Amino acid sequence: MTSQTAFAKIDLLQPAPTQPLGYYDYFGKLLSPQEASQLVVNKGLDPKNPISYQRVGAVKITQELIAKGEDIFFNRKIGDTFGLQGVFGLGQGSAILAEEYTRAVYNLQGQPTNNLQITLLKDIPLGSRTFLKGTVINTGLKVDKGGNILGSAPNGDITCAICHVTLSKEGKRLPGVPNSELAFPFLLALAPNSAAAFARAKFNPLDPQYQGNGKTIIDSKGNVVRLPDPKKFEKAFDDALLGLPSGNFESSPDGINNTTQIPSLFTFKSQPYGADGSAAVGPFGGLTSLTSAVHSSEINLLAAAQLSSKTLGIDPEVYIGTFLQNAAVPSLRLPEGVTLKPSEWLRGAISHRILQKQN
Repeated sequence: MTSQTAFAKIDLLQPAPTQPLGYYDYFGKLLSPQEASQLVVNKGLDPKNPISYQRVGAVKITQELIAKGEDIFFNRKIGDTFGLQGVFGLGQGSAILAEEYTRAVYNLQGQPTNNLQITLLKDIPLGSRTFLKGTVINTGLKVDKGGNILGSAPNGDITCAICHVTLSKEGKRLPGVPNSELAFPFLLALAPNSAAAFARAKFNPLDPQYQGNGKTIIDSKGNVVRLPDPKKFEKAFDDALLGLPSGNFESSPDGINNTTQIPSLFTFKSQPYGADGSAAVGPFGGLTSLTSAVHSSEINLLAAAQLSSKTLGIDPEVYIGTFLQNAAVPSLRLPEGVTLKPSEWLRGAISHRILQKQN
């Protein structure tokens, strides 16, 4: 009989299981071509017609499907441009280190690394701290042999790969392995309006300690409210960010400080996904539901305004006003000298931007 230790070694040496080509996923159940055909027949449909399998919810696993998924994983940006770039300013934060990134990648001379180390070329104030010129920063970013920073584009857009890929000793990409070294706290604090994510931590924008030069708004009940001083609020939030460990993230806009380690994405045969059962139903055992959650709440910094009153005890107008008054793009900031409802102003601002693009 094989010992427990031997079994452990066998499991460690096995490659990650993959979806078998030609098979079908039927809401998490793996069907052979014959089983899928019989399912279609049982539903009174023609097994020779590919549409029949789609009609019953059976997804054929093809090389094309896998290749498309890999392309999305490595190259398609995640998050909404309006929130991450226009309001939060992810790209503006990344641009601060553009020269440092360029030099660091050049110095690799075509060699890969699991931790792009950059040397600051100027002083960078963040929160209550100043990172001095000459300081070496471990970013945790992965760079392949082609000099590509995995999961990160020059304009600040990010893809799934920034969190869920690492490199082997030979420089081979290992998709699905968590990036436990990623210096999220530092990289996010660089954004000019990182405090737009205040719902991820225990921050009350109306706390008296943040009062000062904030704008006044009208809340959902018609009350005139003064928002927090944007500089004080940003400084406090950056301090909180810099206190977090690398390789961790805060995904829930519930006002609770409970960061989570970036998880593994080796998901085949590991369902059900989500400890609360929220992703128990759907294609591939609910995996599609789970990944959708990333885009609906985890990466969307602004959606919490819809439920902020019930979940955070913060009026939605206060929530929206707080993230808008210091928006990275000046045209998205609340106007000076006008007391209004932020949600109404935001709808008008978005409509104006849409019309500008159309024209």
